[in-house]
Amino acid sequence: MKLTNKQCPCLTLDIEVQTLATLQTHHVTHDIPVVVISRKVWSEYAEPKIPDPDVTIELPALKILRTVIESMHNMAGEIILHANSEGAIQHDSDSETESQINERATETCYCKVDAKKLSIFLTVEQVSHSLALCSIVHKKLIVLCLHTHENVKLKCFIPGIVY
Repeated sequence: MKLTNKQCPCLTLDIEVQTLATLQTHHVTHDIPVVVISRKVWSEYAEPKIPDPDVTIELPALKILRTVIESMHNMAGEIILHANSEGAIQHDSDSETESQINERATETCYCKVDAKKLSIFLTVEQVSHSLALCSIVHKKLIVLCLHTHENVKLKCFIPGIVY
């Protein structure tokens, strides 16, 4: 991935994929037009103001979590993330009944989110990182934060689905 200047500034993704059946390598280049923001105006952009999270936990290995979430995504379009103050995380598909969710609500914070959006964030497991955190604002929002080795934080805000 690199910033290039084609007819306009672009984020260029170069991907090589090898097919399992024929063992051929395919090379794909995708240019995404972007607007470059001058460093002078960075201060004009701020993170959205969000309520303090009810719980923040460290995520397990993203590669494993991604595999689990993607298989759940195939069964249901929404995923419920539960977390408690001891650092335990649990994920369920939207097939749970509301009484089952409310029964567990006394022990944990939870938020129901779009499985596809969560799965998209988990593709960052390919980025070298030192820490991945998940903060939950009960029934409203999930904030995922990836701390890279270059002292950069990548944040993803996934709004909760009201049910």
